[in-house]
Amino acid sequence: RLGVFYITFVGIGVFIFWNLITAIIVENAFAIDKKDVANEAKEMEEQKKRDLKRLADLFLEIDKDGSGDVTEDEFFQAMSKKSVQQMLDAMDFRVSDLEDVWVTLDDGDGVLTIKEFTNGIRRMKGAAKAKDMVDVVKRLRHTTLGHVELLAQVDQFGTELEGLEEDVKRISTDCGEVVGLFHEMFHRLQMHIERNKRRDMIEARVKE
Repeated sequence: RLGVFYITFVGIGVFIFWNLITAIIVENAFAIDKKDVANEAKEMEEQKKRDLKRLADLFLEIDKDGSGDVTEDEFFQAMSKKSVQQMLDAMDFRVSDLEDVWVTLDDGDGVLTIKEFTNGIRRMKGAAKAKDMVDVVKRLRHTTLGHVELLAQVDQFGTELEGLEEDVKRISTDCGEVVGLFHEMFHRLQMHIERNKRRDMIEARVKE
């Protein structure tokens, strides 16, 4: 009996010991994972601050007259400056990429504020479909089609937008901001169509 009791006691002791070891390992794993998440969040925040600092410096370099706004002439003239090109290289941008995004960043008043510039570039950065969206917007803005044909183009744009949203969900952590930019541009295009439609109706009435 004593032998059975001893074996049982040892067995229970070993079982408890391994459970404690397992609990300690799991607890340490959770602590390490939590620390990694915290470090990653901290690094992302620091990267965001570095990006904003670089973009602010880039804006000031482009803003030749120091007015606080960047005109289209200032924007495109700055693309040939070596200092601007070096800043773009540091942010993994090509000059051709930035030249194409003016049409997307500009809200129609012909100038960019520092907020429009920094927020817009951050939204565009790293977005796999950003260039495709710029091409669509440029094509629609510069078209000479009537409002009926333009509406068909916008409907197609909306269909493309739905597909792009699914792609964007699988890319960068800034995908929400990129989708917001797409929706914003889609809304502006719809407003543009409505204005053209009302203008055509007024012109038709005047001719009558």
